[in-house]
Amino acid sequence: MLSGRITTRPMFKYVTLDRIDILVNQEIRYTQLGAFNDPFEMPVFVEKLFEKNTLGSDFEKNFPKLIRDKYAKIPIVVRIKLPFKVFEEEVKKRSHTLIPQFNHFLEAKMPEFRKTIQNTDKFFGVLSLTKTCDNLLMWSHYSGQHTGMVIDFDEFHSIFDERKSPKDFIRHLQQVIYSDTRPVLKTLEDFSYADYMLMKSTEWSYEKEWRIAKTVADAKRTIPASPYDICLFDMPATAIKRVILGARVSSEDVDRIRNIIRSIPHLRHIRLQQASLDERRFALNFSDCE
Repeated sequence: MLSGRITTRPMFKYVTLDRIDILVNQEIRYTQLGAFNDPFEMPVFVEKLFEKNTLGSDFEKNFPKLIRDKYAKIPIVVRIKLPFKVFEEEVKKRSHTLIPQFNHFLEAKMPEFRKTIQNTDKFFGVLSLTKTCDNLLMWSHYSGQHTGMVIDFDEFHSIFDERKSPKDFIRHLQQVIYSDTRPVLKTLEDFSYADYMLMKSTEWSYEKEWRIAKTVADAKRTIPASPYDICLFDMPATAIKRVILGARVSSEDVDRIRNIIRSIPHLRHIRLQQASLDERRFALNFSDCE
């Protein structure tokens, strides 16, 4: 893990009660963006691959090397009768047609390239967390209408920062960017990780979301599914500080979850609480489960 830590408040995950397996099995799903409930997560629209003037300057810059490389591949018996200078002049005479032809090729291929870019979401899994544990909408949407639970994570645990280099754009927590407009890239050269995985509509800003992404190839376990496989990654119990049960969780389920936490050695440090409805405010109160 890189030195230096993210200074944020605790991170939380709203889940249904059957996701107690996160604690028991010490693994959690990282979900591909295409499987998220918001269809605007993907795709990022790319207008074109390259600027024409940039393509031309890059071509001119690399053209001498391309000519030398091509000439070197010509059989020696031919090169004896075709000096490099002659070959170079003949190629240069025709070079003015190459860039327009290549531009035309790219424009014709853009729909295919855009589809390829969109499909890259299958290669990354994302774990979504939030900075708030008392949001009434999220309790309803993600925790089974208050019958589920919220898991309280230690944001300083090493599992949340596994960058392999300072330039690693995944494997560490990053804050979601909320915007009124969708990301549109003028060219592929403008592509950024933030546009791809971190931008959502301001309609979702109440979620105060943070994300960590990993490549699905690094999953601890993969369960085949359609259209997206279920990719499970390590989530050590040492990264979990507290579990908050919903206000509608039955007393029987409270006892069941309490017994699970108390009976499994690697879970005994976890604090168990339950939410209750405040009598005067549209708010939740949390108290320890004895």
